[in-house]
Amino acid sequence: MTKYLKKHTKYILSEIEKNNITENLLAYHRLQIQNMQHERLIHLIVLCLFALLLIGSLILFFIIKSIPALLLTLVFLTVEIFYIHHYYLLENTVQQWYRLENDMILHVKQVGANTTKSK
Repeated sequence: MTKYLKKHTKYILSEIEKNNITENLLAYHRLQIQNMQHERLIHLIVLCLFALLLIGSLILFFIIKSIPALLLTLVFLTVEIFYIHHYYLLENTVQQWYRLENDMILHVKQVGANTTKSK
C-alpha cells in the first residue's frame, strides 16, 4: 500500500510540475481519493476493533493475572501499534491528495477561464 500511495503521489506531482493538468487527470485523481477514503474507513473500523480487543485483553489480564493473558495483550498491543502507524500514513496521504486536488481544480479553472476569454 505504501508503494502505491507514493507512486500515485509522485505521478500527480510530476504532472503538476509539467503543467499537464486536465479534467481526465483530475477525475483519475478523484477516483484514487475515493478508493483511499474507502480503504481508510475499513482500516479505521479494524483499528477500533483491535482497540476494543486490546482493552478486553487488558481487563482479562488484570482479572486473572496469567502469562497467556499477558501474551494476548501484548499481541493485540503490537497489532494496534502497526494499525495506528498504517492509518496515520493513509490519513496524511489522503490529506495531501486533497491539497493536490485543490491545486488541480484551481489550475483547470484558470485554463478554462483563459480559453473562454480568448474566444
